Amino acid sequence: MSMANNLYFFIKYGQELESINGTAYYAWFLITQTILLTIFGLILGFPFQAKSMIAATIYCSCHMNPLESL
Repeated sequence: MSMANNLYFFIKYGQELESINGTAYYAWFLITQTILLTIFGLILGFPFQAKSMIAATIYCSCHMNPLESL
């Protein structure tokens, strides 16, 4: 169930980010997050951290549109 929730949050908030800023910005955001999380994960001894990617997407989406209700 946790995987389904994570996928839902990633899609919902990812689509909000993409609709606010455009596809190119969202693609650049995902590429940047993937590279940074992979580098930090390798330095700290962890592989790619998907939950951190989801948290970053939710964080940025909430800061771009702070008055939207869930």
